[in-house]
Amino acid sequence: LFFAVIALLLWEKQNDYERNLVLRYTEGSAEQMAIRVEGLMKVRIAAIELLGDRWVERRPPDFSRKRFLQFAGTFYRHYPGFTGINWMDADGVVRWVFPEEANAIAKDKAAYEHPDPRYRAAFERAKENHQEQVTPCLEVYQGGAGFDVFVPLVHDGRVQGYLDGVFPVGRLLETALA
Repeated sequence: LFFAVIALLLWEKQNDYERNLVLRYTEGSAEQMAIRVEGLMKVRIAAIELLGDRWVERRPPDFSRKRFLQFAGTFYRHYPGFTGINWMDADGVVRWVFPEEANAIAKDKAAYEHPDPRYRAAFERAKENHQEQVTPCLEVYQGGAGFDVFVPLVHDGRVQGYLDGVFPVGRLLETALA
């Protein structure tokens, strides 16, 4: 009985040690993953801002659909992680989407009609502040959980529209893990 009690105590101690080891490993991995996803998001947001800056810097400005599709195609290929890049008019209605086939469901959707109030609030902040805004993680128009980034296109003090980068959580995690 004495040896059985000692064996049980040792076994329990070993299980606690292994459980703590797995917990620390999981916490460390989650922390690294959070850092990678944060870095990935910062780079993608900077890419959307760069796209916006390049679009409005031209004299005279060219806010054509063709130019949008060229820019969006370049950024979509070079910065994986986007579900799509959309152009919204000054009222917040999605007019152009890239890639068109995969994001057709988002076309003609209005930011002020999104079912989640946090999405609408982020768009309103972008509209008022003329600065980029990121939505919390929520259901995006393309389906699934993700983030939207609104970047106002300001030219001569007026908002010409908004670039909307859509980031699904699953694709961000896959890209960050790679």
